[in-house]
This record gives sequence, structure tokens and C-alpha cells, in this order.
Amino acid sequence: MKQILKFSHCLLLSLLMYNCSETKTDYKPINLVSDTSMAASNTDQYIWEKMVRIFQTKTESPLNLNWEFWASAEHTYANACEKSEWPGDKIQKFLGNPKAVAEIDSINNQRIDSVSNFETSAFTLLTLNFDNPYYEELRINKAMFDYIQDNALYNQDSVYKMAKEGKINFPKDAMMIKAQWIPVDSSQVGSYYTKIISGKKTVVSKVQEAIDTPNYVDASVTNKLMGLVGFHIVTHELPNWVWATFEYSGNVGICDYIGCKDDFGCTESYIAPNPDNVVNKGYNTGETSKALNLLFEENNVPEVFKNYRLKGSQTQYTDNEGQPTILGNSILEANLVSSSSCISCHARATLNNLNPAKRQSLGMFSDMGGDAILPGEETDTTTVGYHPVAINGKPILKDYKYNSVTPDSTYYRTNFMWQLAQRAGVCDEE
Repeated sequence: MKQILKFSHCLLLSLLMYNCSETKTDYKPINLVSDTSMAASNTDQYIWEKMVRIFQTKTESPLNLNWEFWASAEHTYANACEKSEWPGDKIQKFLGNPKAVAEIDSINNQRIDSVSNFETSAFTLLTLNFDNPYYEELRINKAMFDYIQDNALYNQDSVYKMAKEGKINFPKDAMMIKAQWIPVDSSQVGSYYTKIISGKKTVVSKVQEAIDTPNYVDASVTNKLMGLVGFHIVTHELPNWVWATFEYSGNVGICDYIGCKDDFGCTESYIAPNPDNVVNKGYNTGETSKALNLLFEENNVPEVFKNYRLKGSQTQYTDNEGQPTILGNSILEANLVSSSSCISCHARATLNNLNPAKRQSLGMFSDMGGDAILPGEETDTTTVGYHPVAINGKPILKDYKYNSVTPDSTYYRTNFMWQLAQRAGVCDEE
């Protein structure tokens, strides 16, 4: 009997040891976990690992990064009637001096000259600096570009048809970057990542579009030194995408209103907004973490990017308490930061069919913010410009069904992509 008990005890102990061994074997360090798992549970580390790969040096002299060779939005949607080819590395031989994002845009569009269609921010008149508008570009990786071209999503009819059928679904490795630049001087080289840019574009802000006599802004530059002041990185690793925004650490409003949150790349995992929401007073944004420094070294990321901070990342409409998650860049979203939500805004990227020649999308704002606050009226807690309120939180389902009596008024989603809703063209060929 004792031998049986002893055998049973040993058998039980062996099973326990086997289970423990199996548990240890199944455990994987975070760097071995799949991208999807990391995106969902360790989003900040996931987004930094994506960032360092696309910010690797691609050409040393002149200096250009991987993402600067991605297709521009202008090139992607250049022809509403037929697909475009991936620009490829052939553009490298054209990169001389000035080396510029605008120049690459010119090459992408077969206009190799000093004047390009370099586009300014849609929120030009929301910025804090009315004299120097912020310049903006949108670039997409090859996986995203190929999906658009293969499905004719450069054509609005195709976009609407696929959206109505619920078939727009980008591949998991689709990625885009929206970057914004400001004029800088030579003393700031090494603090900002800089480019010499030539471009010309006269724009009007979206806020001004509905006004009878809008204020047009001449956003022309010639061989101008520009610094990268902020950027969004967006990936389709999760069904609702992964949204992240970065800023130059010296931006005076970097943590205003919503703070800065980074659990991986910064020695300060959370930086609270200034007391009483006093804005534009600057922040101590800490240092890059040892783990991030190692990633930079392993991936040949220029040293200057240690001067940039992940402000926050977003994968859900609401937090665990059901409150809307808020994420906005102090430059790209300007006066929208306190209500901005990347995921909620892009959920409203839609098209209806009331007017096939000019289809409509859902609006982004619940309130246009009234009159503009001019520079002379600036207060301690309010920035100049317009102060619209962005729609955030979970999608408002009733908004999509505009009029049940008229099916063509229903808004269909374009898989979170405003570029499909706004940039896809109408083919005039019969």
C-alpha cells in the first residue's frame, strides 16, 4: 500500500513538474510575441518597433529614410481611370540638392522641376502661427498602395461599391505616415530632422470652406529649410487599426490638455498637462529609454530622432470605464487636441451616393467652435484660431443612416481611410 502511495505521489509530482515545464516553455519574451498580440497589449512598444524600421536610413548622402520612398498620396490617386505603378527605387537617382519631400512628390508625378504640388495642412488656419503654415504630407507603404491599385480604389465609384458591400479591408501590413513640417533656421539642424523643400500651393482651411469669402493662404516656399515637427503612424495590425502620434520634444504644447503617454520609449511614462490647462509653456519630456536607444542602434535610425517623443497610441474607442479615448497631436490637430480621437474621426470616413458626381462624407465635428480667436486675443488657456469640437467615442450609428427613405443617403465606411473618401477621383472617360 505504501509503495502504491509512493508511486502515486511521484506520479503527481512528475505531472506537476511537467506542467510547470510546459508553462515555462510556452512563455515568450515580449520581443518574440506576434505583432498582433503586441499591438493589442503592448501598443507603445509595438508602435516604436514599427517606427524604427520605417525610419531607418535608406540613403546616406543625401540622407533619406525608408518611408520617404513610399508613394505619396498625390501619386497614389493621380489617375482615377487607371492604376499607377509603385514609384520604386528609381527615384533615388533624382535626389540631389535640394533633397526634399516636395521634390520626391514631383518625381512621383513625373514633374521633375522645382515647383511641386506639395500640400499644406487642411487645418492651416488652426495653427498657432499664422505667418508660417505647417506643411503636411501623406505617404503609404507598398502593401497599402498595392491594395488600392489592385482594387481600383483610386476611383470613387469603386470605393463606393466596395464600401457598400462591406468589402474594403486592407491587409494587416498596410501602413501610412502623415508628417508635418515647419520652417526652421540653420541653428536648429540637429535638433529637428530637416529637409530643404521647394513647393507651392494656395490652400484654404476646411473650417473656412463654407464661408462666402474664405481667407486663402499662400503657402509657397523655395529651397526652404524645414523641420519635421510631428507625425502620425497608422498600421492595420488590428481590425480598427493602430493609431499613434509623435512630436518633436521641444514643441511647446506637446503635452497640453491630454498629457503624454509612453510605456516603452521614454523615461517618463506619463507627463501630465500643465496645471489649470495653461498651454504653450513647454514640458520636460524626459529622455529616450535604454530599450529604445538599443532599437535605434540596431536599426540605424538617425540620432536626431532621440529628440522625438511618442505622445500616445490608440486601439479602442473607449477606455475600461466607457469614456472616450482621446489622442491628438499639438501640431497636426492644433486646437482639436482636447476632443480629438484618431480612431473615432476615421470611423466617420464614409461615402454616400446622393450625388454620384460629388459624393458626401460624414462630418468630423460636433461644433465648429464659433469665431476665431486672433493673435492679439490669446489668453493663458486658449490658443489662437478656431476651436471646433471633434466627435469622439464609439461610432454614432444613427449618423450613418442619413435617411431611411432614400437608400443613396446611407453613409458606407471606407475602412477608416479618409484618403479613399476624399482623394479617390471620378473618371471622366466614357
